[in-house]
Amino acid sequence: MKKMIGAALIIHCLCCEAVAESIPASPEQSTSSKPKQNSFSDDNTPQVETKEVKQPSLPTTTNPIPKPSEVTKEEKPIPNYTIEITSPAPEQTFQNEADPTTVTLSIKPELEQDDTVEVLLDGSAVGEPSHSSSVTLPRLERGSHTLQAKIIQPKGKGAISDTITIYQQHPSKLMPR
Repeated sequence: MKKMIGAALIIHCLCCEAVAESIPASPEQSTSSKPKQNSFSDDNTPQVETKEVKQPSLPTTTNPIPKPSEVTKEEKPIPNYTIEITSPAPEQTFQNEADPTTVTLSIKPELEQDDTVEVLLDGSAVGEPSHSSSVTLPRLERGSHTLQAKIIQPKGKGAISDTITIYQQHPSKLMPR
């Protein structure tokens, strides 16, 4: 069986070669190394005509594809805050202990989601850190008190206001209102 297939293959190849020689090849299809009139080859002999073929230019892209290392999630810069106590005024005196004392803050720029504000009364925090720009103080004892505010940033240095002093007076039994 193998011999029959081999013989059929040889006969087929001989027939194809005979047919190919009888058909004249066009210059684009010629691969013969023998120089023929009006044929092309890689052989640079005087009998062969040489022709220079220019390669077509490839289109260029105007927007190159970025490398994976260049594709990053754009991060916001960490804000550089300023904080100031706008109320009460420095050296302000409060007469009535029944009136609540509210601390109002000026914060620039606006707080980011993870950043918080904390108000300190005599060095201790008043309540929990929050996003609020105003805090109501607890009942103040008679005397002088210091106020300071600070911004807490998980990813930054935060900011601290100047310390101000306020005074609370209480009416005495000797001098009722």
